[in-house]
Amino acid sequence: LHLLGSRPYAELPKYLHNADVGIIPFDVERYPELVNGIHPLKLYEYLACGLPVVAVEWAELANLKSPAVLCKDTEQFIAAIEQAASSAQNKDALVGYASGADWSKRVSAIIAAIGAT
Repeated sequence: LHLLGSRPYAELPKYLHNADVGIIPFDVERYPELVNGIHPLKLYEYLACGLPVVAVEWAELANLKSPAVLCKDTEQFIAAIEQAASSAQNKDALVGYASGADWSKRVSAIIAAIGAT
């Protein structure tokens, strides 16, 4: 087994360009407090590269209503990866979702929510 080790953040899109599916395989069952405290930045990174995402289901991810396929068990997770890898994807929709999470848009939403100008 050969692991690549750390890579500069700016190089990640080059690596992800060669991937078929982005996965978020967190162990919600064994580490619920940890996982339920995570906001999945990996989701946006995968989607920004046009990758379909298969993830374990947890509350934060479900609340995002993203295009990720959320799975409750190992069998669903494997089947979803196989399905995503073998199906044509609407990459524009995936990238579009990720671009909606841009910090400038988030800040604008916060400002609007608190009524500041």
